[in-house]
Amino acid sequence: MGSSVMSGLAICCCVSALSAGCDPVRTTVQPVLLRVTASDVDSLVKNADVALKFDYDRNIPPTEQLPETQRPTYPWFSATTGEDGRAEILVKWTMLDRSLGSNPPAWRDQLTGKSYLVRVSKNQTHEVERLTMNTGASVRGDVFAVQVIEIQKPRYIQAE
Repeated sequence: MGSSVMSGLAICCCVSALSAGCDPVRTTVQPVLLRVTASDVDSLVKNADVALKFDYDRNIPPTEQLPETQRPTYPWFSATTGEDGRAEILVKWTMLDRSLGSNPPAWRDQLTGKSYLVRVSKNQTHEVERLTMNTGASVRGDVFAVQVIEIQKPRYIQAE
């Protein structure tokens, strides 16, 4: 083979190797609207910090769970309640996603039907409960009650 053919082949192989080594990751954001009330009187709770975290123990079958030291660390997604006791939390996930198109496929919905830990904090009071994320679902703790008002579909965003 001539040197120009070999050079072309080498360039082609390098480009193929580089493109094959890149796994496509995409970021989605999925807003969820929660309402926080006082557990005993159902009055709105204003200016409370509300946070959600994926509940590994409830979402991963026991036979598939990793030992404690090898489990992934999931972030808390948070917002503050307004005058109406509502907080809109933006749940963002970046993960391997080979799908095409401008709208995420259904499997990218990482909220609906899944269990999350919900943490409510106001002043010196903190409470954590488990909540299955479905519109209308709620959980009542000793101090706070949290209700899921709306779960929007995920949408793609540019990674930060």
